Amino acid sequence: MFSNPDANATLLRGLRSAHYICKSKTPQLWDFLQNSPSFLKTQAIGWGCATGKNMTSYLWRRLADFVSWMHPQYLDKHTVTDSADSHRALRTRRHIWSAKTYSQRKRRIDEGLHSYLFFFGTLLDDETLHTQLLADQGDCFLITAPRSADYEKYGTHRKWLLVFLANDHVIIKAQVTFLSKHFVMLKDRKVRLEEFIRSQNLRPIERPTVFDSFQIQPKLPIIPALSFPIAPEIFPLGLLSQKTACFDSKRGLPVMCMNINTENEDVINHIRNETERMLIFGNERIWRLWGICSPCSTECTLVLEDIVYGSLAAYVRKHWDKDQLLRFSLQTCDALRYLEKMNFVHHQLDLDCLMLTYDHNIKLAIYGLLPDELLPLETGCHSLDKIRWSPWECLPEPISTPTGQGNLAGEQYSFTGMVYTFGSMVWSMCHGGMLPFENEKPENIKSKAFRMENSLEIEENLTPNKLESVITKCWSRKPSHRPSFKDLKHQLRHAMQKTIQ
Repeated sequence: MFSNPDANATLLRGLRSAHYICKSKTPQLWDFLQNSPSFLKTQAIGWGCATGKNMTSYLWRRLADFVSWMHPQYLDKHTVTDSADSHRALRTRRHIWSAKTYSQRKRRIDEGLHSYLFFFGTLLDDETLHTQLLADQGDCFLITAPRSADYEKYGTHRKWLLVFLANDHVIIKAQVTFLSKHFVMLKDRKVRLEEFIRSQNLRPIERPTVFDSFQIQPKLPIIPALSFPIAPEIFPLGLLSQKTACFDSKRGLPVMCMNINTENEDVINHIRNETERMLIFGNERIWRLWGICSPCSTECTLVLEDIVYGSLAAYVRKHWDKDQLLRFSLQTCDALRYLEKMNFVHHQLDLDCLMLTYDHNIKLAIYGLLPDELLPLETGCHSLDKIRWSPWECLPEPISTPTGQGNLAGEQYSFTGMVYTFGSMVWSMCHGGMLPFENEKPENIKSKAFRMENSLEIEENLTPNKLESVITKCWSRKPSHRPSFKDLKHQLRHAMQKTIQ
């Protein structure tokens, strides 16, 4: 078949090993491969050589992706059954994040949800994206039910939506709930989700997590540029740009891509591993990862949720609205409450981490805020930009030593420190995006003694009363007196509810 004998042998081993899986699980794909050997084997040999010995499952996944891209009519419809084999086929190796207080029931729910490759969680909260995925009658996907629009609260019971395209291009949203260890339809709890999909002859659309280069295309002309551009220095890991992520030849979504180039292959490998671990991390207030495109050992592209408007810091410099500030504060607190539950400390937290997306909703950035690192880790660097957002107790303290002057390290940045920073972020929102201690001398900003005795001035005419109370609580001198994000979220939600009434 090919002049390269090693490549030939590698391909044949992969074909033989995957023969049973492909022929039994996806017969139409197998027939297509048998009838078009030269066309697809050319693709297979490149993928096979790139993956080396562990090519078998990878090869067939890439072949399936390529066939679905070039010839979607050959893709077998996803037949969802209750058998153990099909259940294993639906599962994918994804890291399940557990909250600090996590019941067995909640973990069982999360494991069940992420066994469905067509579960998108909160990635499709923007309903305008639904029409871009539902191209054919019978297309479907599963999402987390959006919160009520009034004050950011879920209903009494956790629910999900099976979204599918019915006759006459009507989009149906069928409610799904969890009952007796199974996902069932809310209107008829005797019908399991799998049975409903099968009975309606629906075709689940899988969530992609690994993208090929040809799937990342320029943004569509109808997608406007960011109204409030994101400063490049905010994300030193890579270069941000608006793109289109193509699922196949019919389906694509607007996304943000962060292109990472480095000569250090270890950095790329580390980012790949971290990305795999973070694929299902986040809620609707976290700027989430779709996945990764990694064409070579020195380059990769993070595929992130779309950002419609851009930087919140740039937005609040031009817009001030009392109710909107309260909503922004609640949504930011919701993001930080999620991190608190997951025991995830955000070491690079400041106003620049907040993005403004569809319907003027907040997304908190946690990726790409450091050079060569995916996550916002503690760097030990005490730059002025970081110190101005940090609480006084985390600042180093100068001391005298036998060899001269030295510094005594401050306390470790933790959730009490994040609460302080959140207070400063709310203060900055209310004051037109001002930096904390913007007009103060650098030596005072870095001084532990100065910061302990001097707080930022709150302009009453710029700060709603309900937010002034939140800010002062967050700035309590004693870290132990600062509220948790759980308490802050309850307070802000209550304030939001009163405003609506």
